[in-house]
Amino acid sequence: MKNVLNIYYPTDKSVIDFIKIFDEIYEKKLTNQFNFSRVVALSDFHRLVTEMSINKFENIAVISGSLNDPETRLINYEKIDTLQFNEVSHLFDLDEDWKKISISTKTKSKQYKDIENKYDFILCNQVFEHIFSPQSGLKNISFVAKKNSYVWISLPTINCIHGDPFFYSAGYHPRFLYRMFREFGFEVIHIGAWGNRKYLAYAAQGKWATYEELKRGFRSKMDFAHPYFALIDGRKNDTSGKFITDTWGLFKKIE
Repeated sequence: MKNVLNIYYPTDKSVIDFIKIFDEIYEKKLTNQFNFSRVVALSDFHRLVTEMSINKFENIAVISGSLNDPETRLINYEKIDTLQFNEVSHLFDLDEDWKKISISTKTKSKQYKDIENKYDFILCNQVFEHIFSPQSGLKNISFVAKKNSYVWISLPTINCIHGDPFFYSAGYHPRFLYRMFREFGFEVIHIGAWGNRKYLAYAAQGKWATYEELKRGFRSKMDFAHPYFALIDGRKNDTSGKFITDTWGLFKKIE
């Protein structure tokens, strides 16, 4: 397949402007609680749904997330479901085939029948590194998505081991998102990415730094361990593509 990947790198100014407008709405979590890469992706999400006027939906689903996923505050919807993996029943396990379960005689099959081709917008954030088969995961997303629906997904490009025992990958390159969604019959509307050397070094060691912690100066134990990085503003995006830590995308189901 020809590589036509066109990565969008949000500008530092666009992210700062988003934080200035929305930090109060998010109870200061954009600056003091959310890891900064998540904030960057969220700012790009807001830009896209605003510019494309796709912020009103009937049924939306958050897959392996919660009603508190920050994107839900930036769109309007009538109904929302959380298709949350259950460790006991294995309900909504992305490594299982939801379509096969929906036509089986298992007790839990009704839950899957009721959601086939149901949703016109799907959110799936920071999930794919925690499943064994990303192809199976995307097949299930396609199963619950309506034709012409939208899917927003974000995931790390590189990260530390976390969420054990459900951790399988340190992350995926933006190219992975592009090829996988294309091969499953989705239109690739947008691929975004963010990262820099400082944030990458911290994330690989288990430190997901916030907006405040990434400013110049000694602001955390990591800065004392790596004094060189204390001199660097870790909020700036490196657009060279060498230090991407997070990627995300917006896709449309067309088949």
